[in-house]
Amino acid sequence: MISMVDNKLKYSTSSLRRYLTGCFVFICMVMVFAVLAPSVEAKSVKNTKKLCLSCHSDAGKFLNKSNVHEPVRLGKCTVCHSPHASKHSGLTASEGKRLCETCHKSKEILKGKVVHEPVAKGECLVCHDPHSGEGRGLLKERGSKSCFTCHPKDELIAGKVVHPKVKAGKCLACHAAHSSGNDGLLIKERGKLCEGCHSAKTDKLKRAHSGFKVAGTDCVSCHSPHSSDNASLVGANMHAPFAEKNCDACHKGKSKALKVSGTKLCTECHASTLPSFNKVYSHMSAGDSANMCVDCHNSHASDRKNLMKGKESKVCYACHEATEESLKAYKYKHVDADKCSNCHVSHGSDYKYFLSKGADTCSTANCHPVQGTFTHPVGEGVIDPRSQDPMDCTTCHTPMGADHDPLLRLDKIKDICEQCHQI
Repeated sequence: MISMVDNKLKYSTSSLRRYLTGCFVFICMVMVFAVLAPSVEAKSVKNTKKLCLSCHSDAGKFLNKSNVHEPVRLGKCTVCHSPHASKHSGLTASEGKRLCETCHKSKEILKGKVVHEPVAKGECLVCHDPHSGEGRGLLKERGSKSCFTCHPKDELIAGKVVHPKVKAGKCLACHAAHSSGNDGLLIKERGKLCEGCHSAKTDKLKRAHSGFKVAGTDCVSCHSPHSSDNASLVGANMHAPFAEKNCDACHKGKSKALKVSGTKLCTECHASTLPSFNKVYSHMSAGDSANMCVDCHNSHASDRKNLMKGKESKVCYACHEATEESLKAYKYKHVDADKCSNCHVSHGSDYKYFLSKGADTCSTANCHPVQGTFTHPVGEGVIDPRSQDPMDCTTCHTPMGADHDPLLRLDKIKDICEQCHQI
């Protein structure tokens, strides 16, 4: 009797093992198929247009625009959509960038170090329509209309004089759509790009620049690339000697040579700015340039206030490259991280990091005025037990960016607190 029971148990156990083994093999096959299915399906997918349109009658509008996505034109809906179920909206096989990369490889698009923001975020559909578009490349709009969706037209062509290429809506004549090796997604370096249409060797261009040689010059340092209220697209704000065509105020005759070397050239006229440099931390003592002023300011014309050479953050990042790179890596970034002058002083400061008010910068910049009154106390009377220094905002927060919200150095659940409050 016992022998019979043992045999039955052995048989049952053996059957269970075979059953479980079979299930395991089946699951493995399903997983392999799931991985390989998209590539197999893309090659052998059938024309399901008639079947899909029997329910999705409104989808016919996808074929009404000028340029139709190839799978849509061929009726191969299942290249992108699952016919049964999906965890993604629209029953798509993948989500966002991953779906597009099934056919459009990102390595071919992202060759440059400067990547268009929507591309970097994988938001292809900001510019492109997945089914059909009015512009080439399935762009939602034709020409510059697509660019003006994000880049305000009123700002770019607000001036009376408009660059011919901009006026014609040919943004891609100068800019790359996806990535570039140059700032501003330019297809070439700024000087070389302009010389493609405006040869620096022509007599007309020489006369326009009072006989000065301009070959190899960064044209955008004086001229606005899009529009301006000034003739020849000269920047909106002009240095007084330049506006008065008084080149001799700075230059020796008709040459690029300067009358005085170094910062003395600027301070002879702008002596009132010297006190702003006479601080514990001064930009006057930083860098290797003979004239520190022209590292940030343009000596002729600019579209920016105070003749800044470009967008504030770009000017600062030209020297502070490490800060720019670290910001890209952070999960959370200060909302005004690119507005450097909100917290920092440009010429000099008695506080470290050129802060405008030292430890009180956060609360006095009209951003966090109540800091310390209802949260963790800070100030001279609150001492950090680790360093014996007074605590301020940066004791717990990193001011530019961090991997923990809200810009905390460590996780807010307990890690940041345990640095001082040992359990």
